[in-house]
Amino acid sequence: MRRCISYKSYLIRLESFQREEKGEWIPQYYFSRQGIPGMKTDFPSQQYQFNEARRSEAAADDFALGKAMEWIDKN
Repeated sequence: MRRCISYKSYLIRLESFQREEKGEWIPQYYFSRQGIPGMKTDFPSQQYQFNEARRSEAAADDFALGKAMEWIDKN
């Protein structure tokens, strides 16, 4: 369920994944700035993969989204 969410001037892409076919989901995000003339937005300006696992893809994506938003708000 790859999702892209616009938040402030960033585009957050949630890319949680499973290491094993029936394993838990690893939260992961990428984001890049939007709307900066002359700057490509297809290259992530920040990416992070968490060591914590979640039971579902939706839960992992929600966790990653919250952490990405926290990082954006702090920086």
